[in-house]
Amino acid sequence: MADHSYYMVRAMDSGSQSFDLFHDHSVVAVGWSNTDFTKFGDTEKLVEEIEKTYYANAKSRSAVGKKLAQVRRFRAMQEGDRIIVPYWNAVSLAEAKPPADALYDAQASVKTLDLCNQRRVSYRLSDNGKPLAIRRDVLSEGLQRRLRVRGSTVLDLAEFAREIEGLFARQPATWDRRYLQEEEKARIEARNGLLARLQRGQTNLRAGGIGMEELVKELLETEGYVAEILPKRRFPPGADADIKATRADPFSPTSLLVQVKHHQGQSGAEAALQLVNAAQSVQGADYSLVVVTSAEASQPLKDACDAEGIDLMAGNDFAEWLYEALPKLGKKTRLRLGVSAVPMLLDL
Repeated sequence: MADHSYYMVRAMDSGSQSFDLFHDHSVVAVGWSNTDFTKFGDTEKLVEEIEKTYYANAKSRSAVGKKLAQVRRFRAMQEGDRIIVPYWNAVSLAEAKPPADALYDAQASVKTLDLCNQRRVSYRLSDNGKPLAIRRDVLSEGLQRRLRVRGSTVLDLAEFAREIEGLFARQPATWDRRYLQEEEKARIEARNGLLARLQRGQTNLRAGGIGMEELVKELLETEGYVAEILPKRRFPPGADADIKATRADPFSPTSLLVQVKHHQGQSGAEAALQLVNAAQSVQGADYSLVVVTSAEASQPLKDACDAEGIDLMAGNDFAEWLYEALPKLGKKTRLRLGVSAVPMLLDL
């Protein structure tokens, strides 16, 4: 096997404008756009600047460490390294150009997307001259799961080197960009409708919040976790966690404490504070903390999660997770959500 490194680089919000920037300009890009990476020859000097500028007040050093690791990975890319770019329900393939081809695009439109720091790449193209779009369902389950890791812009995919080399060598069947756009439009409409139904209580999930907890438990189980709903009096006053989950996986957190909120509108910082107190009350255990809410996250909740290193899945992010997992959910759960099992044809 050739001496390459293997990465995923996500197009931040994974929207049409971000994908157009990547594909039309033959680049991959990351955020931290208030800092020009090209002004730093030494990666550790850059990391120090990023930490000072963005994370000076962060309480969770482990969460900061994960962010800074992504900066290091982006800077470590060498000519010929293989890059996977998640592209709606597909992926694009790219090879990195030399590190000297890094650039900083200061245009206001690019800064709005938070994609100023870029690396030139060469995309594998289809017969129509557009970047290949390979459906994710032809990838191994392990690689599909890794590409779904939340909160990660740059991932090391070294453990999938052989599979990725196979993608670059054989170029499996690809899908027309227009079809993917139509499919994505239909997917977003369905996802948004599902979220609105959850927020308004227009499902047959059990009332009182327990139905949402049962749903999140089942979602975790589709990701390979063994999950249990915790008793309501498990923690002292001011502390709360709804679900404990564990998974034997060396590449992601193996033990989770999850706080679940079934809200309409916005969820406040209380969810994060209760979760932190719950984790502190558990002796001899090291948990990663997660807040899941059907509502949008308030700014205080976002700030609290950032400060405490809590993974936050709110509103559209939760709906995305739920929508992707629908085929793996039990028939009874899908019926309670009002999801049809009949495939629908798209207008092409």
